[in-house]
Amino acid sequence: MGRGELSTASVASTAGVAALLLLGCEGCGAGHALLWGTNPETAYGCPYTSHAPFPARTASTDSLESPPVAGHEPHPDVPPMVRSANVDGVVVVRALVCEHGRVMDTYVTQSIPMLDAAAVDAVRRMSFRPARRDGKDVSSWVPVDVAFGPY
Repeated sequence: MGRGELSTASVASTAGVAALLLLGCEGCGAGHALLWGTNPETAYGCPYTSHAPFPARTASTDSLESPPVAGHEPHPDVPPMVRSANVDGVVVVRALVCEHGRVMDTYVTQSIPMLDAAAVDAVRRMSFRPARRDGKDVSSWVPVDVAFGPY
């Protein structure tokens, strides 16, 4: 099994919501659990359907008591072609973290074209302690540096 491949996959249902549970990642040893839904296009995100309005990409974070703090940080899956070309560096991805600590949206602010997709995928699999404002968990944008190499 290669880096980032899964050794076990199962489907469970919780309160009528299907969850694909992915266990035993060969890449980092962690269980990338609760990738909600079985459609690969919507497999990331938050299992909760109700959210407060999300801030704009340009919204100020000055009024936050605390910014989002990364919890689980999966290793990015590096394509073999990139590894053999010895492409390395840091891709910066801005992530919209909802009040439940899940990544809802992303965009790249510092790009290395061969690494961008892997960086976005890794950030979308992250979990966070959400930002706080006035004693409540809130959604907020946060920059995330994803480092690649040396190999």
